[in-house]
Amino acid sequence: MRRSAPSSEQAATLQRLVQLRAAAGVNQTALAARLGITQSEVSKFERGERALDERRLRAWIDALGVSRRPEHEPPSIAIVQSAQM
Repeated sequence: MRRSAPSSEQAATLQRLVQLRAAAGVNQTALAARLGITQSEVSKFERGERALDERRLRAWIDALGVSRRPEHEPPSIAIVQSAQM
């Protein structure tokens, strides 16, 4: 079964994650190693082919060394957009 296209908020979140990864000088293979997944999985998450849940979003941000917003903030795009490049 094929996943539907990401919503505009999801697409913005994914785009921001790719930007943060690039700004950190980390390629997909290195990020995959940090997350304990394959490079192919990183690619699928970045393209929106696999869902990025809150737990994985937090791990992704931590793996890139980005500071998160306080726990009371929404765990979606607000976390990613608040990150300093």
